[in-house]
Order: sequence, then C-alpha cells, then structure tokens
Amino acid sequence: NCVGGAGKPPTTGESQWIPASRIIHLADIGNWNINIFGVSEASNGHPILAVTHNIFHQSLEIGEYNSLTLLEDLDINREKFFRYVQVIESQMHAENVYHNAVHVADVLHNMLWLLTEGELTERMRLSKIEVFASLFACMIHDFDHPGVSNDFLVRTSNKRAILYNNQSVNENWHVAQAFALLNGDHSEIAWDEAWSEERHYNFRKLCISLVLATDMSKHFALLGKFRSRVADSSNAAEAFNPKDPKDRESVLVMAIKASDIGTQGKVWSLARKWATVVQEEFYSQGDREKELGLLTSPLCDRDAVDIVKSQIGFIDAVLFPLYQPLSKVLPDVKSILTQLEHSKTMYKREMKSRSENED
Repeated sequence: NCVGGAGKPPTTGESQWIPASRIIHLADIGNWNINIFGVSEASNGHPILAVTHNIFHQSLEIGEYNSLTLLEDLDINREKFFRYVQVIESQMHAENVYHNAVHVADVLHNMLWLLTEGELTERMRLSKIEVFASLFACMIHDFDHPGVSNDFLVRTSNKRAILYNNQSVNENWHVAQAFALLNGDHSEIAWDEAWSEERHYNFRKLCISLVLATDMSKHFALLGKFRSRVADSSNAAEAFNPKDPKDRESVLVMAIKASDIGTQGKVWSLARKWATVVQEEFYSQGDREKELGLLTSPLCDRDAVDIVKSQIGFIDAVLFPLYQPLSKVLPDVKSILTQLEHSKTMYKREMKSRSENED
C-alpha cells in the first residue's frame, strides 16, 4: 500500500512505483466479458493499474481517436499519470468485499466498452477530453470507499456526512479527494501540470457531474429525464444532439451509471459471482447496523434477504429500465440486454431448483 491516508502520495521514493515492465498485457482488453477477477489475480491485486495501463499502451480505436496517443494529445504527463493511478488504487480498500479495486477496474473497463464497441464516442462525437474524463471519472468514482452506504454514514453521524451535509456523502468524498491529490504539493503525480486553468476547470466540472450521478438516490430522477427525451424523440438514436455539450454530458451520465451497475449484464459465471460479493458487502453493513442497535438497511439483513429474489428484483426495477432506453441511443447495448435476460432466467432456474430440493 503506497498511501497512508486519503490524499497522501508515496513518500519513500521511486522504489514504491510499479514499473511499466511489470504490468501485465491484457489480450482481451475491450471485451465486455473480460474476467476482471482474473485480471486482479494476474496483476497481483492491481486491476485498476492493469486496465488503465493497457488502455493507454495499446493501440485501441476510440471513435476517431487512438488510445495509444491520447495522453500526449491532451498534454498529460504519462509517467506522472501512472503514478497517480497507483495512488488511487492504493486507497481502494481490499477488505471491502465489493467496493474495492476490482469493482473500479470493472467499471472503468465497462466504460471503455461503451466508448468503443458501444460506439458512444462516435455517435455523440465526443471530444478527446470528454473521452478521457469519462474514463478518469470511472477510475476515481469510488476512491477511498468505506464499504458502507451514504445512509449508514448519515445515521452514524460520520465525519464525512457532517462534512457534506448528508448530501451524496460517499460520491462527494470520492471526487473531492481524488482531485485534492492534484491540488496538493505532490509534483511527482501532477499529471495535469501543463493544463490551462480553463481546461482543468471544464474537466473537473464534467468529472464531478459524472461521479455524483453514481449516487443511487438520484437514479430515478436522472433516468426519468433520460427516458423522457428518448420517448419524445421520433428517432431515439438522434434524441441527443452531439453538438450540444449538455446533451453529450447527459448520455455520459447514463453511460457511467450503466458501467457502475452493469454486472448482471455479463456472462453468467461473472454475473453470479458479482451478485455474491455485492450481497456479502450489504450483509456486512447489516451486521454492523445490528451491532449498533440501528434499524437494518434494505437488502442488508442476512436473515431476511434472499440474494436470488433480490437480483431478479434489481434486474426488473433498475437494470432493464436503464439499459432499454440506453440501447435506443446506443444500439449495440442490446447485447447487454440479452445477457440481462439470461441472468434473470438463470436466477429463476436457481430459485426453482432450490424450491424443488426443499420439497
């Protein structure tokens, strides 16, 4: 672990940094069903660094851009950027069963797929800085996550909840702390030092918007506006105007949301594993709530919540309503809808098999 506390880069010199020669090559970078758990294992627990390194060291077509030259095109100091990535990863807590480096690497990689195979870059004519911001926002979106929900932090009067007045506590913390690293006296990770004040302001503004959108308490309000735009358009693929920065941002907001909660749209072996880890983190929070004498949060009571029923409910109530309108704007997303259908079928099969065994 390179970092002692939030916002502190390594202090013990060059030996702390992982050299590029020791970072694994990912042959299946950009494949929606990449086994990110396998990536984490093969990279010695550095999946964020592995995915980020492979994005910017392989020649991947992202719309009309090439990922290999994107950092230089944007005047980003490559060496300092990859040090920064390592600082970010070092403060993802491995003790969190779900909100850890593997989840962040997965979300980052999901966004890569949407930008490339999902044709988001091409269809919305994203600028280079928007492409980079969408990947960067995914990388920092759960920075230093405590492994509990916003509601838990609020109900326990956690310092972070006090700091952010109970508003999107985790999300505000993630994005603020990630940018604080760039505002400190840490020249060894200041990858943006060549940027103008205006570029930095616009970049940070977009990243804040994207990260704050991952707060699930805002989910239905954001999705409602998006669905209305799609429904009101005679041609859904043209519901959002690529020439309008606000429209591009609206689609990017849905893209980071889809990237963040898209695990059930993976092949079944991955989908089922993700369901287990996310539920275990929920149960862990429920256990803590019981110990503290608090009311157990929804989905967190291990004595009452059924993981299979919970996942079917989540697919029906949250994932289908998100991915359906997104697939009308980005038609290639239909392949994820097909996998969501399959996951739901498999959960129903699991439920049926269980009830038969109980009989």
